[in-house]
Amino acid sequence: MKRWIFSLMLGIALAAPARAQRNNQNIESIRVAFITQKLDLTPEESQKFWPVYNSYREEVRRIAVKRAQQRKALKHQPGTAAPVDELQLESEMLELKKRYRVEFVRVLPKQKAALVYPAEREFMQQLIEHLPKRKKKN
Repeated sequence: MKRWIFSLMLGIALAAPARAQRNNQNIESIRVAFITQKLDLTPEESQKFWPVYNSYREEVRRIAVKRAQQRKALKHQPGTAAPVDELQLESEMLELKKRYRVEFVRVLPKQKAALVYPAEREFMQQLIEHLPKRKKKN
């Protein structure tokens, strides 16, 4: 039942013909609901968890932007830009996850903190699975 509700929510969010920002907000809302459900967060845990998680997501975005900027610079000025150092960026991401794993354990029980990254991966996998269905409808 929960999976069906998530699928329905995801389908509605992805099928809505709205601006990219609105779609991103919808996806983020669904991400919050999905992770809250997967971690079985209480209201008290949610209050502590989401500010830490949002900080983590912002740092993930920073690394993603850095990667995109490096690739764009390389594409537009192949002779002058340094190549994208994928290993360095992956290392930054790993260090970020290690640091935030400690932060998640500070605000959640260890069992729930251990589910954060797997819940993220599951959310992304379901999102990826629904994208082709969305494209077929359009």
